[in-house]
Amino acid sequence: MSPRKRQRDKRNRKLPRLYWTLTLFLPLVSAFVVYMFLRPLPQREAETPPVQKPHVPSPLPSETIKEVLFSFLFEQGVKRHMVEVFPDKVEIRLPKAVRSSLVLSLKDHFERAGFSIKEGNANGMWLLEVQNAKGERLIVGFPQVGLKKPLLAVVVDDLGEDAQGLEMLMEIAEPFTFSFLPFATRTKELAQKARRRGFEVLLHLPMEPKGYPLEDPGKGALLCSMEEGTLVDQTLKALSQIPFVSGANNHMGSHFTEDFQRMRVVFRVLKQKGMFFLDSLTTPHSMAKEAARVEGLRLYVRDVFLDNGQDTEDFNRQWDLLLKKAYEKGEAIGICHPYKSTLMELKEKVLSLKDVELVPLSWLSPYL
Repeated sequence: MSPRKRQRDKRNRKLPRLYWTLTLFLPLVSAFVVYMFLRPLPQREAETPPVQKPHVPSPLPSETIKEVLFSFLFEQGVKRHMVEVFPDKVEIRLPKAVRSSLVLSLKDHFERAGFSIKEGNANGMWLLEVQNAKGERLIVGFPQVGLKKPLLAVVVDDLGEDAQGLEMLMEIAEPFTFSFLPFATRTKELAQKARRRGFEVLLHLPMEPKGYPLEDPGKGALLCSMEEGTLVDQTLKALSQIPFVSGANNHMGSHFTEDFQRMRVVFRVLKQKGMFFLDSLTTPHSMAKEAARVEGLRLYVRDVFLDNGQDTEDFNRQWDLLLKKAYEKGEAIGICHPYKSTLMELKEKVLSLKDVELVPLSWLSPYL
């Protein structure tokens, strides 16, 4: 057999072997590929997120007795020069008219802070011995001989619309008394701001003037045509706008304040709320004194309007009259408004006071 034929026979014998090999293995490979492609993927167990503990703020360190005391004094309008500080004692000199009420308020403030209090008296000085849970101890004394200067209260009316004038007065850092119209656009915001900064706040309650309706006292005014129930509702609604006020005074009201019975209705509401009334005295025939006497309401009466003329000359003349009354009576009440001319003059006058003490209105002796 020729060599070429033998090589061809050898090649022919190898072909069946390759055929059977492919026949056996191709189905297996195909099945494996199909299985791998179609098999369900193993489910991974969901990872449990780490448990997060709720954030609990660290407790603030307890306030010291002095911190609580000074915060209270700031809120009440007590000036720095009225307070004398010793290592274990603080003496506070206050006008006689306000001493008792402020001490009672301070006792309540200390008790709400969790402090224990003992009262005493030594050498004519009213004493409070205060102790906190840590054993810290402080004596707070109120000398019976308080401020000897004449006292002056300045009430700024018609607030609640413009913040600029109010900000200017607050920056002077003197204890003005601010009276806000109940339904002015920014009353709630500005009154809260004034109160937080330690100023006394009043409700400037709109009342019917003699020129009504041509002279409009504004939204929520109390009118002489209203029945008792309506007057009560209107007064409560006005108070709800700024419920933290110390008292109220009348905005306009030359007609309404001459109505004895209707003034009694309003005063009854204020008495139930523990407030006082300042008669702006927009008429010489006001019945506020008679109504307050019947209802047992604490009453103050305005001495001088400072800026009726809305000019510098008039303001200076009225300011001198206010000081004269303060010297004569020992205290006096002036009312002004946030006019630009008034603000500039008021700042200059108040900062130059030497022999007269400016105080919140409620520090003065009430008329009744």
